Amino acid sequence: MARAVGWIAVLSGAGFVLVKLAFVLVCWVGGHDILEALVGAVAPIALGAAIGIESFLWLREWRAARIPSRSSPLS
Repeated sequence: MARAVGWIAVLSGAGFVLVKLAFVLVCWVGGHDILEALVGAVAPIALGAAIGIESFLWLREWRAARIPSRSSPLS
């Protein structure tokens, strides 16, 4: 369980960074108003968590399909 939580945390952090960079790029190119600034502050947290969980589930399924005779070390 702890290993799964650790992987989800790492993947969520990576997702957060990618989404935050995308929002920074959009704000830098086009400027923003207060609503866009608020969305840009909150959305990376939620989307980063969703990306981390989905990435973990995809990775676990991919490894299980690749190595059918062993149990997944990410479980």
